[in-house]
Amino acid sequence: MPWREDNNIGNSYSNIFGDLENVEFAHIYCRSGMPQNKIVKKYFQITEQSLVKNLLDSKKLTGKEIFLKEDKIEKKHGSSVYDKMRILRWQIFFLIRDLIWSVGRWKTKELDEFVEEFNPDIIFGTLTYMPNINKLMIYLSEKLKKPMIVYSWDDVYSLNQFSFSPIFWLRKFNQRKYIRRCVAKSEFMYTITEQMQKEYSKYFNKECKMLYKGYEFEEQPLIKKDISLPVKFIFMGNVGAGRWQTLSKLASSIKKVNEIKNSQVAVLDIYTLSPKSKKMVEKLSIEGVSFLKDVVASNEVMSVQKSADILVHVEPTTRSERLFYRLSFSTKIVDYFYNSRCILGIGGKTATLDYLKNHDAGIVVYNLKDLEESLINLIENQEKIHEYAEKAWVCGVKNHQRRELKKTLLSDFQNLVGK
Repeated sequence: MPWREDNNIGNSYSNIFGDLENVEFAHIYCRSGMPQNKIVKKYFQITEQSLVKNLLDSKKLTGKEIFLKEDKIEKKHGSSVYDKMRILRWQIFFLIRDLIWSVGRWKTKELDEFVEEFNPDIIFGTLTYMPNINKLMIYLSEKLKKPMIVYSWDDVYSLNQFSFSPIFWLRKFNQRKYIRRCVAKSEFMYTITEQMQKEYSKYFNKECKMLYKGYEFEEQPLIKKDISLPVKFIFMGNVGAGRWQTLSKLASSIKKVNEIKNSQVAVLDIYTLSPKSKKMVEKLSIEGVSFLKDVVASNEVMSVQKSADILVHVEPTTRSERLFYRLSFSTKIVDYFYNSRCILGIGGKTATLDYLKNHDAGIVVYNLKDLEESLINLIENQEKIHEYAEKAWVCGVKNHQRRELKKTLLSDFQNLVGK
């Protein structure tokens, strides 16, 4: 996807790579839309639409360099078809996408000229379940004869998944083939959680290093000492992949607590870029209780989070989605730490919720049946909100200092280029 600071991946990469001395980036992405960040020097875009047009007319380009106008904030543009696919999650759509990339002519003169002119020292990319991305990284590494690093965010490889769809498993075994090839070509790989680090080092017999998002945890934000009713819950992030159902349960639980207290003792604000169906909107918008908000600019995210009494993170509870995200880590959790606010984690047992639980950095509710009781306990015992705001900050100080992250990254890059 385009590197944008108003989505989680782009925001995280800007955080990780921002201010690295003597490091320059070019970005190749394979989706419609325009980038928006202050780090990347050059962009090249390939889309499914361009591949299809090229198959119908070979004179149509499949890839092109993207030029951004200076001092102009590019609006987010996306594909309505792709958004619909993300909502429905029908495997046949994803199979068609894989087939388009399989037969499409993306190895072009324009791509070769772009990368040869930039002449990178390192190929770096996200290890993904999409074969086209992994094929692209392999192609560039072999063509340029440059070392490669891959970074895994989700469990894209293991067979610890659940689906009745034969198409899912057909795609899964094809994906695994290119994941293995991509990892084999890499010098080492980064993983986003300790659990993934342990599993993937065994799967691939490859060195795996931890890589988190970080901040300069120096001056702690003021913790709200006097919390007036209603207690303000804020969620920011992706509501797809079953998360909206967990979030809906939170909204309905807040409604019941308000009814029990016969007063508006809590409200929930939801900020998300995710495409939403009519059903999702109905479940997430409850009058006087939960409110779907327009996404704020990236430079306003922190101030919105600071306005919260409690920051919310949710994980899917359905078996298939929970298994997919079991090794993942939500990078916005580090934002929550930095803003020193009480964190409420809800949903299925995943690495993110386990991280909060194991570090005692947030209040975690795995069983949704316990949610109403947990909400009442928080609202009636506001010292607990203060306590966990402090614990969130402490976890950030101990585990997410950006200066240590930068030092490690630069050392890794310099060693690799020297090698």
